[in-house]
Amino acid sequence: MYLRPKTHLLLAVLTLSSAGFSSSCSSTKHLTAYAYGYGTTWNIHLYQGSQEDCDQIVSIINATSQVLDMNATSCKSGVYTLNHNGQVEADPFLLEAITLGNKVASESGGAFSYGIGKLTAAWLTSLDKKEVLPEEQKVTLLEEASSTKLEVSGNTVKKTGNGDIDFGAIGKGLCLNHIKNYLSEKGITQYLIDGGTSSFLVGDTPDGNSVKVNLNDAKGRYFYAKNCAISASSVSTQGVQIGGVTYSHIIDPHTGNADLSQDALYLVGDDAALLDGLSTAYLVLGLDGAKTLKEKGYKFAYCKGGKVSDVSDPDFIL
Repeated sequence: MYLRPKTHLLLAVLTLSSAGFSSSCSSTKHLTAYAYGYGTTWNIHLYQGSQEDCDQIVSIINATSQVLDMNATSCKSGVYTLNHNGQVEADPFLLEAITLGNKVASESGGAFSYGIGKLTAAWLTSLDKKEVLPEEQKVTLLEEASSTKLEVSGNTVKKTGNGDIDFGAIGKGLCLNHIKNYLSEKGITQYLIDGGTSSFLVGDTPDGNSVKVNLNDAKGRYFYAKNCAISASSVSTQGVQIGGVTYSHIIDPHTGNADLSQDALYLVGDDAALLDGLSTAYLVLGLDGAKTLKEKGYKFAYCKGGKVSDVSDPDFIL
């Protein structure tokens, strides 16, 4: 395959339209690998390094996803054990997730909560039945989530409250940061790491051109990017319409509701982990969060009804 100038990525929320980068020069190295973690398939493309580097990235994905997986019964130092035992001698990756979760919650005014696992699961169960979560059940689970806290002492983590801990909104971004650090240590600068439906790590390209990224939630709109992380949160792929209202897997921790004012938020920056959390939190906040994102210097685009509803600057989205 060959790499065209302005190589095309199609987001849905973020998915590749092809196997990835390719090169107009047949001698350009292109190493690939695949992994499954965080509930999605990852596509790894390296244009420097060795197959051993691809394998190492797969190992990072496998190892870290087990720690944050709410169903990984075999991970004695991860989220599953914490939820069921109330205490765990935590894996360092879990400690990182807790620190990041606290940071995202602080920076978003509480629009992110890692204690809403049961509430999210209840919404998903109701939506599978094409039903809105009953108000009484929502209120009860929201109270549980709000009262659920984590106390960290050394590497021991203790949970108080009856909510379930869920780091699904930040896990992939945190993993991408670990991958980025590995690539930097190995001197690998040309890569594309596709973290499934919401997260990308884009390095340099063999020909030096940027990557064209289409917004699935605003047909015909796109931006160019390289040497950055891209994160997106969207209700379009998992949303369920009931009574003319779209409900999704993204829950507002303030209200317990699953109906948001915006359809999607695309964020571009350097820190994949922080972007991952903020894309969820600021989608919850809707356009009320746009001013803060601008002040923090993020490139972003909100989408609603198939159009871009707000953008960080006029030149970002084409």
